[in-house]
Amino acid sequence: MSGETAREEMKSADSLEDKAQLLRTTTGLRVETATTAREPEAFIERISGHGQSNLLVVATREQALYGAEKFLRHRNVPVLLVANQ
Repeated sequence: MSGETAREEMKSADSLEDKAQLLRTTTGLRVETATTAREPEAFIERISGHGQSNLLVVATREQALYGAEKFLRHRNVPVLLVANQ
């Protein structure tokens, strides 16, 4: 992984964690975050099998939207799919 990619992921994770913390403190919801840049299907399988999730939020690039939708359709947890252009 290049240094630039790692920095971008850290920025994204920091922003995601900041938003998650805001949700925790303002709503009392239990919010967990996780990110990956590799093997998203295996990653989603692994994290969706842990604990009891009420909602799984997945962000993907617009180019991968069809594949993500097809894969996520078979999850046993509600999914919110967000596509980034």
